[in-house]
Amino acid sequence: RLLAAALEAGVAQGRYANILMPSSMGLYRPYGWALWCHLWRREARLRDIVAPAVDGVRLAWLDAAADTADLAVVYAATTAQRSGYARRTTEDWRRWLTGQLAEGHVIAAYTEDGPLAYWAYSIADGVMTVGEQATPSPRARAALMRWLSQHSSEAERAVWYAPFDDCAYYGWRDGAEQTYTVNRTLPWMTVRIADVPRWWAQIPAAADGRLVVAVR
Repeated sequence: RLLAAALEAGVAQGRYANILMPSSMGLYRPYGWALWCHLWRREARLRDIVAPAVDGVRLAWLDAAADTADLAVVYAATTAQRSGYARRTTEDWRRWLTGQLAEGHVIAAYTEDGPLAYWAYSIADGVMTVGEQATPSPRARAALMRWLSQHSSEAERAVWYAPFDDCAYYGWRDGAEQTYTVNRTLPWMTVRIADVPRWWAQIPAAADGRLVVAVR
């Protein structure tokens, strides 16, 4: 009854598709929610990470007074054309940064041209967990992997997440990273369309007018 009421309230507010980040998929699947977005969950011992130095990159830890506009630029480049990522206003970014700093740290990479990447991470029980990473280019990822590889004195293992279409393995050195990195798919988001006609009416048709739809 609670889920039905939530769906009805969403439709009344013009929200015809409902997204959840479930703690248990088995709870929501019987009520029509389906898996939508996935992430790669990657884990490795810090001492095993092989990452060459990246020239022309400066790293800096951010504090509460940091300019969140830099974060927003990198985030937009990382999430472009990808589903399942939140849209953040300036105030949202300020709250996000405050929350991340309360639990851990945020490190950003810069070049002469501006912000390159950032990671938000925490360390507990010998594990460095990167809760959010924005690395829109191979160079951005390499810079922060290099930084990660230098922290074996602070933690034993590292866990980080990557978009499901991440192709970073193309740049792995002789396949070495594949031998020590544990890769798992992580169901991240679920979706349920409460009102299919109204939801579909909000989506622009293909430019040539052709559309193929399958509804289960």
